[in-house]
Amino acid sequence: MVMRLSLILFMTLSSQLAADGMIDLTDRGDLTTRSPILIAHRGGVVSVDAPQCSLTAITRAAERSYDMVELDVQASREGVPVVFHDRSLDKACGRPGRIADFVSSELADTKYLNSQDHILTLDGALGLCRDLNLGVMLDFKSGQKNEVFLKEIDLLILKNHLQHATITISGSEQMRSLMKHVMFTPTSNEMLHLREGRSIRLGQRFWFGLPNQLLPGDVEKLKKARALIFPAINTFRYPADEHMESAGRDIQRLLKEGVDGFQIDSVYDSNFTKVTQ
Repeated sequence: MVMRLSLILFMTLSSQLAADGMIDLTDRGDLTTRSPILIAHRGGVVSVDAPQCSLTAITRAAERSYDMVELDVQASREGVPVVFHDRSLDKACGRPGRIADFVSSELADTKYLNSQDHILTLDGALGLCRDLNLGVMLDFKSGQKNEVFLKEIDLLILKNHLQHATITISGSEQMRSLMKHVMFTPTSNEMLHLREGRSIRLGQRFWFGLPNQLLPGDVEKLKKARALIFPAINTFRYPADEHMESAGRDIQRLLKEGVDGFQIDSVYDSNFTKVTQ
């Protein structure tokens, strides 16, 4: 009941957020207008009172003018998709066990520490993103080879009208064949052909990885192939004592090279004038 009331309360605020509407990853004009596209790592703008993948973190991402949020997907004991980052509930919720040990109703009643938020189902999180005009990046922590699970998620994307606003950094063979409403990264063969200079079209793909994984010439080749380019700028990738400076240098260099946007931890969003503090 508390969770339902919280969802209703936050959704009444949605009309005040994301005035530009939902991102359309198939519309180059829309992407150019929004550039650089910002994807909030770990499920939103995370803080002590806004846990990863929580309702509060997602809502704060919309308030800060992010275009998309990354959601970590796992399966409950009965196979319901939920959003949760860690392998265990211990650290985030103070409860022993994994997501797969509990049915979805038990998880919905599980509250995060230092927060009023409860664990969200993927359907609830997608509905919230839809109402806040946020696109979605999915990171599958389980279920990548489960046909029923994957088909259900594809239907949830369609149900919540996010079919032009959903990407995934996961990419099992089953996912690529079953999920028709998600944009994937290039396959290893596609990247090989691209780097060999072959003519290739990647209009339904996006590149994702660390800045140093982009080889010389990759950005130009990816742009020519019509792929989107979203490097990851994450705190744990940099030395702790100089992460702000290092991340800032990567961001400025990659913007000059012409990337489309970034998946970032919110500590770095001060590098972008589009973000509302």
